[in-house]
Amino acid sequence: MSAPGAPPPVRLDRACALRDTLFPGADSTEAERRFVDAVLARFAEDRRHFSDILEWSLSEDERGVDTARFSYAFPGFVRAREDVTRAVLAWADGLGEAASRAAKSVLRAARSPTVEQVLMGYARGTGGGPPRTKFYLQFRDGAGPAALALSRAILGTQRATQSDGLPLHLLGLDMGPEGLAGAKLYFAHIGDPPRIEGFSGPVRNALWIHRLRHPDDPTFEAPTEIDFALAGSTWDALTSSPTLTPHAAARAAFDALGASFRLRARRASLGLHGARKLNVYYVLDEPEP
Repeated sequence: MSAPGAPPPVRLDRACALRDTLFPGADSTEAERRFVDAVLARFAEDRRHFSDILEWSLSEDERGVDTARFSYAFPGFVRAREDVTRAVLAWADGLGEAASRAAKSVLRAARSPTVEQVLMGYARGTGGGPPRTKFYLQFRDGAGPAALALSRAILGTQRATQSDGLPLHLLGLDMGPEGLAGAKLYFAHIGDPPRIEGFSGPVRNALWIHRLRHPDDPTFEAPTEIDFALAGSTWDALTSSPTLTPHAAARAAFDALGASFRLRARRASLGLHGARKLNVYYVLDEPEP
Protein backbone atom coordinates (compact mmCIF):
# COMPACT_ATOMS: atom_id res chain seq x y z
CA MET A 1 0.00 0.00 0.00
CA SER A 2 1.23 3.48 -0.80
CA ALA A 3 2.20 5.35 2.35
CA PRO A 4 2.54 9.10 2.91
CA GLY A 5 5.51 10.27 0.89
CA ALA A 6 5.31 7.28 -1.44
CA PRO A 7 6.06 7.75 -5.15
CA PRO A 8 3.22 9.04 -7.32
CA PRO A 9 1.05 6.49 -9.13
CA VAL A 10 2.08 4.90 -12.39
CA ARG A 11 1.01 6.76 -15.52
CA LEU A 12 -2.19 5.22 -16.80
CA ASP A 13 -1.53 6.10 -20.43
CA ARG A 14 1.78 4.25 -20.32
CA ALA A 15 0.20 1.26 -18.60
CA CYS A 16 -2.35 1.14 -21.41
CA ALA A 17 0.44 1.40 -23.98
CA LEU A 18 2.21 -1.56 -22.38
CA ARG A 19 -1.05 -3.49 -22.44
CA ASP A 20 -1.41 -2.76 -26.15
CA THR A 21 2.13 -3.99 -26.77
CA LEU A 22 1.65 -7.25 -24.87
CA PHE A 23 -1.95 -7.84 -25.96
CA PRO A 24 -2.31 -6.22 -29.40
CA GLY A 25 -5.87 -6.19 -30.63
CA ALA A 26 -5.13 -8.15 -33.80
CA ASP A 27 -3.54 -11.02 -31.85
CA SER A 28 -5.85 -11.14 -28.82
CA THR A 29 -9.08 -13.02 -28.38
CA GLU A 30 -12.18 -11.11 -27.42
CA ALA A 31 -12.12 -12.66 -23.94
CA GLU A 32 -8.45 -11.77 -23.44
CA ARG A 33 -8.95 -8.18 -24.45
CA ARG A 34 -12.10 -7.80 -22.38
CA PHE A 35 -10.25 -9.13 -19.32
CA VAL A 36 -7.15 -7.00 -19.68
CA ASP A 37 -9.26 -3.90 -20.41
CA ALA A 38 -11.28 -4.52 -17.23
CA VAL A 39 -8.06 -4.90 -15.25
CA LEU A 40 -6.73 -1.57 -16.56
CA ALA A 41 -10.05 0.10 -15.74
CA ARG A 42 -9.74 -1.00 -12.13
CA PHE A 43 -6.04 -0.13 -12.08
CA ALA A 44 -6.95 3.44 -13.00
CA GLU A 45 -8.29 3.90 -9.46
CA ASP A 46 -6.35 1.32 -7.44
CA ARG A 47 -2.96 2.71 -8.53
CA ARG A 48 -3.70 5.81 -6.43
CA HIS A 49 -3.90 3.71 -3.27
CA PHE A 50 -1.57 0.75 -3.82
CA SER A 51 1.77 0.25 -5.54
CA ASP A 52 3.05 -2.68 -7.63
CA ILE A 53 -0.36 -4.32 -7.89
CA LEU A 54 -0.34 -4.84 -11.66
CA GLU A 55 2.62 -7.12 -12.27
CA TRP A 56 3.51 -8.22 -15.78
CA SER A 57 5.71 -11.22 -16.45
CA LEU A 58 7.48 -13.19 -19.13
CA SER A 59 8.21 -16.89 -19.13
CA GLU A 60 10.55 -19.10 -21.10
CA ASP A 61 10.73 -22.87 -21.24
CA GLU A 62 11.56 -25.45 -23.90
CA ARG A 63 8.42 -24.42 -25.83
CA GLY A 64 9.34 -20.76 -26.22
CA VAL A 65 8.74 -17.34 -24.66
CA ASP A 66 5.40 -16.02 -23.42
CA THR A 67 5.06 -12.28 -22.76
CA ALA A 68 1.24 -12.09 -22.65
CA ARG A 69 1.07 -12.63 -18.90
CA PHE A 70 0.19 -10.63 -15.80
CA SER A 71 -1.25 -10.82 -12.32
CA TYR A 72 -3.31 -8.34 -10.32
CA ALA A 73 -3.13 -8.13 -6.54
CA PHE A 74 -5.79 -6.96 -4.12
CA PRO A 75 -3.90 -5.79 -1.00
CA GLY A 76 -7.13 -4.34 0.42
CA PHE A 77 -8.93 -7.68 0.27
CA VAL A 78 -9.48 -8.15 4.00
CA ARG A 79 -11.00 -4.67 4.37
CA ALA A 80 -13.00 -4.74 1.13
CA ARG A 81 -14.04 -8.34 0.60
CA GLU A 82 -17.31 -7.60 -1.16
CA ASP A 83 -15.74 -5.19 -3.63
CA VAL A 84 -12.87 -7.55 -4.47
CA THR A 85 -15.23 -10.51 -4.71
CA ARG A 86 -17.40 -8.69 -7.24
CA ALA A 87 -14.38 -7.76 -9.34
CA VAL A 88 -12.87 -11.26 -9.37
CA LEU A 89 -16.20 -12.91 -10.18
CA ALA A 90 -16.91 -10.47 -13.00
CA TRP A 91 -13.47 -10.98 -14.52
CA ALA A 92 -13.69 -14.76 -14.22
CA ASP A 93 -17.19 -14.93 -15.71
CA GLY A 94 -15.82 -13.39 -18.89
CA LEU A 95 -13.14 -16.08 -19.19
CA GLY A 96 -15.40 -19.10 -19.28
CA GLU A 97 -17.15 -21.60 -17.07
CA ALA A 98 -13.99 -23.22 -15.66
CA ALA A 99 -12.58 -19.86 -14.57
CA SER A 100 -15.92 -18.86 -13.07
CA ARG A 101 -16.16 -22.06 -11.02
CA ALA A 102 -12.58 -21.68 -9.85
CA ALA A 103 -13.11 -18.08 -8.79
CA LYS A 104 -16.04 -19.06 -6.60
CA SER A 105 -14.02 -21.86 -5.00
CA VAL A 106 -11.00 -19.63 -4.40
CA LEU A 107 -13.11 -16.86 -2.88
CA ARG A 108 -14.78 -19.33 -0.53
CA ALA A 109 -11.37 -20.54 0.60
CA ALA A 110 -10.22 -16.94 1.00
CA ARG A 111 -12.67 -16.51 3.89
CA SER A 112 -10.15 -18.40 6.01
CA PRO A 113 -8.33 -16.19 8.53
CA THR A 114 -5.08 -17.63 7.18
CA VAL A 115 -5.51 -15.72 3.90
CA GLU A 116 -4.12 -12.20 3.58
CA GLN A 117 -5.06 -11.42 -0.01
CA VAL A 118 -6.11 -12.89 -3.34
CA LEU A 119 -4.57 -12.32 -6.74
CA MET A 120 -5.83 -13.09 -10.23
CA GLY A 121 -3.88 -13.36 -13.44
CA TYR A 122 -3.60 -14.71 -16.94
CA ALA A 123 -1.03 -16.41 -19.17
CA ARG A 124 -1.53 -17.01 -22.88
CA GLY A 125 1.09 -19.76 -22.89
CA THR A 126 3.46 -21.12 -25.50
CA GLY A 127 3.62 -24.06 -27.84
CA GLY A 128 0.01 -23.86 -28.92
CA GLY A 129 -1.39 -24.89 -25.56
CA PRO A 130 -4.52 -23.32 -24.10
CA PRO A 131 -4.31 -20.10 -22.07
CA ARG A 132 -4.55 -20.26 -18.31
CA THR A 133 -6.44 -18.15 -15.83
CA LYS A 134 -4.48 -17.87 -12.61
CA PHE A 135 -5.68 -17.52 -9.04
CA TYR A 136 -3.52 -17.09 -5.96
CA LEU A 137 -4.06 -17.16 -2.23
CA GLN A 138 -1.39 -15.32 -0.27
CA PHE A 139 -1.20 -16.42 3.34
CA ARG A 140 -0.61 -14.32 6.40
CA ASP A 141 2.76 -14.42 8.09
CA GLY A 142 2.41 -16.80 10.97
CA ALA A 143 -0.46 -18.74 9.40
CA GLY A 144 1.40 -21.91 10.32
CA PRO A 145 0.25 -25.41 9.34
CA ALA A 146 -3.29 -24.15 8.69
CA ALA A 147 -2.16 -22.62 5.38
CA LEU A 148 -0.84 -25.95 4.13
CA ALA A 149 -3.94 -27.77 5.38
CA LEU A 150 -6.19 -25.36 3.48
CA SER A 151 -4.12 -25.75 0.32
CA ARG A 152 -4.26 -29.54 0.51
CA ALA A 153 -8.01 -29.41 0.95
CA ILE A 154 -8.34 -27.22 -2.15
CA LEU A 155 -6.09 -29.49 -4.21
CA GLY A 156 -7.50 -32.77 -2.92
CA THR A 157 -4.12 -34.23 -2.02
CA GLN A 158 -2.29 -35.18 1.14
CA ARG A 159 1.04 -35.76 -0.58
CA ALA A 160 3.95 -34.48 1.47
CA THR A 161 6.72 -32.23 0.18
CA GLN A 162 10.29 -31.68 1.30
CA SER A 163 9.27 -28.13 2.28
CA ASP A 164 6.31 -28.92 4.54
CA GLY A 165 8.22 -27.63 7.57
CA LEU A 166 8.62 -24.19 6.00
CA PRO A 167 6.03 -21.38 6.02
CA LEU A 168 3.67 -21.59 3.05
CA HIS A 169 3.54 -18.14 1.47
CA LEU A 170 1.40 -18.65 -1.61
CA LEU A 171 -0.86 -21.14 -3.37
CA GLY A 172 -1.20 -20.72 -7.13
CA LEU A 173 -3.87 -22.37 -9.27
CA ASP A 174 -3.72 -22.59 -13.07
CA MET A 175 -7.10 -23.04 -14.71
CA GLY A 176 -7.47 -24.25 -18.28
CA PRO A 177 -10.68 -24.58 -20.30
CA GLU A 178 -11.39 -27.98 -18.73
CA GLY A 179 -10.60 -27.03 -15.14
CA LEU A 180 -7.52 -27.24 -12.93
CA ALA A 181 -4.42 -27.60 -15.11
CA GLY A 182 -1.83 -27.40 -12.34
CA ALA A 183 -0.95 -25.86 -9.01
CA LYS A 184 2.10 -24.39 -7.31
CA LEU A 185 2.96 -24.10 -3.63
CA TYR A 186 5.49 -21.42 -2.68
CA PHE A 187 7.31 -22.11 0.59
CA ALA A 188 9.44 -19.39 2.22
CA HIS A 189 13.10 -20.31 2.63
CA ILE A 190 14.51 -20.02 6.15
CA GLY A 191 18.20 -19.79 7.00
CA ASP A 192 21.26 -18.77 5.05
CA PRO A 193 20.56 -17.62 1.48
CA PRO A 194 20.37 -20.59 -0.87
CA ARG A 195 22.89 -20.99 -3.67
CA ILE A 196 21.94 -21.01 -7.34
CA GLU A 197 24.26 -22.76 -9.75
CA GLY A 198 26.05 -20.29 -12.01
CA PHE A 199 24.88 -17.22 -10.08
CA SER A 200 26.94 -15.53 -7.38
CA GLY A 201 24.61 -12.60 -6.73
CA PRO A 202 22.39 -12.15 -3.67
CA VAL A 203 19.40 -14.47 -3.34
CA ARG A 204 16.92 -12.67 -1.09
CA ASN A 205 13.41 -13.58 0.05
CA ALA A 206 13.66 -16.96 -1.65
CA LEU A 207 10.65 -19.21 -2.18
CA TRP A 208 10.77 -22.92 -3.03
CA ILE A 209 8.16 -23.82 -5.66
CA HIS A 210 6.53 -27.24 -5.73
CA ARG A 211 4.40 -28.05 -8.80
CA LEU A 212 1.41 -30.37 -8.66
CA ARG A 213 0.08 -31.52 -12.02
CA HIS A 214 -2.42 -34.01 -10.59
CA PRO A 215 -3.26 -35.23 -7.05
CA ASP A 216 -0.85 -38.20 -7.28
CA ASP A 217 2.01 -36.35 -8.99
CA PRO A 218 5.24 -38.02 -7.76
CA THR A 219 7.35 -34.96 -8.70
CA PHE A 220 5.47 -32.83 -6.16
CA GLU A 221 7.74 -33.91 -3.31
CA ALA A 222 10.82 -31.94 -4.40
CA PRO A 223 10.92 -28.26 -5.40
CA THR A 224 11.22 -27.69 -9.14
CA GLU A 225 11.93 -23.95 -9.09
CA ILE A 226 13.31 -21.25 -6.85
CA ASP A 227 11.80 -17.76 -6.78
CA PHE A 228 13.67 -14.76 -5.36
CA ALA A 229 13.64 -10.96 -5.18
CA LEU A 230 15.46 -8.79 -7.71
CA ALA A 231 16.19 -5.83 -5.46
CA GLY A 232 18.95 -3.39 -6.30
CA SER A 233 21.57 -4.75 -8.69
CA THR A 234 20.39 -8.37 -8.53
CA TRP A 235 18.74 -8.25 -11.96
CA ASP A 236 21.89 -6.90 -13.61
CA ALA A 237 23.95 -9.57 -11.87
CA LEU A 238 21.53 -12.26 -12.96
CA THR A 239 21.42 -11.22 -16.62
CA SER A 240 25.22 -11.30 -16.83
CA SER A 241 25.55 -14.68 -15.10
CA PRO A 242 25.93 -18.11 -16.75
CA THR A 243 22.57 -19.01 -15.22
CA LEU A 244 20.75 -17.09 -17.95
CA THR A 245 22.85 -18.35 -20.84
CA PRO A 246 20.09 -20.79 -21.92
CA HIS A 247 17.53 -17.97 -21.79
CA ALA A 248 18.79 -15.63 -24.51
CA ALA A 249 15.31 -15.40 -26.04
CA ALA A 250 13.75 -14.28 -22.76
CA ARG A 251 16.49 -11.72 -22.20
CA ALA A 252 16.00 -10.37 -25.72
CA ALA A 253 12.24 -10.10 -25.20
CA PHE A 254 12.70 -8.21 -21.93
CA ASP A 255 15.32 -5.91 -23.46
CA ALA A 256 12.99 -5.16 -26.37
CA LEU A 257 10.24 -4.13 -23.98
CA GLY A 258 12.75 -2.12 -21.98
CA ALA A 259 13.65 -0.12 -25.08
CA SER A 260 10.11 1.31 -25.14
CA PHE A 261 9.14 1.26 -21.47
CA ARG A 262 10.88 1.87 -18.18
CA LEU A 263 10.47 -1.44 -16.38
CA ARG A 264 11.50 -2.64 -12.93
CA ALA A 265 12.13 -6.36 -12.53
CA ARG A 266 10.84 -7.41 -9.09
CA ARG A 267 11.29 -11.18 -8.89
CA ALA A 268 12.54 -14.12 -10.92
CA SER A 269 12.05 -17.86 -10.74
CA LEU A 270 14.47 -20.40 -12.15
CA GLY A 271 14.13 -24.09 -12.85
CA LEU A 272 16.18 -26.43 -10.67
CA HIS A 273 18.21 -29.51 -11.60
CA GLY A 274 18.90 -28.27 -15.12
CA ALA A 275 15.27 -27.59 -16.04
CA ARG A 276 14.94 -24.90 -18.70
CA LYS A 277 12.52 -22.58 -16.97
CA LEU A 278 12.67 -18.83 -16.30
CA ASN A 279 9.99 -16.41 -15.16
CA VAL A 280 10.63 -12.69 -14.73
CA TYR A 281 8.06 -10.56 -12.91
CA TYR A 282 8.15 -6.83 -13.49
CA VAL A 283 6.18 -3.61 -13.15
CA LEU A 284 5.98 -0.43 -15.18
CA ASP A 285 8.19 2.16 -13.50
CA GLU A 286 6.88 5.37 -15.07
CA PRO A 287 5.21 7.49 -12.37
CA GLU A 288 3.05 10.51 -12.96
CA PRO A 289 4.97 13.80 -12.83
